[in-house]
Amino acid sequence: MKDYDKEFNVYIPSFKEQFICITLPNKSGDNSILLSNEDCEHVMGKKVSMLWLSEKLKKKWAMKISPISTV
Repeated sequence: MKDYDKEFNVYIPSFKEQFICITLPNKSGDNSILLSNEDCEHVMGKKVSMLWLSEKLKKKWAMKISPISTV
């Protein structure tokens, strides 16, 4: 889970798995994205723009995170 910053940039952590799922809790609508290691190889450990994310994402969906049960 990574918030986007005031410039609408998102930090991409380093990872070795084939894919990474990033949830942006401070984004409304589709706030979860799936990215590939191949696409992120040169930006790991750096911030990328939302435009970059939109061009590289493999899938997006809305996810609500709640610290308490909703049942």
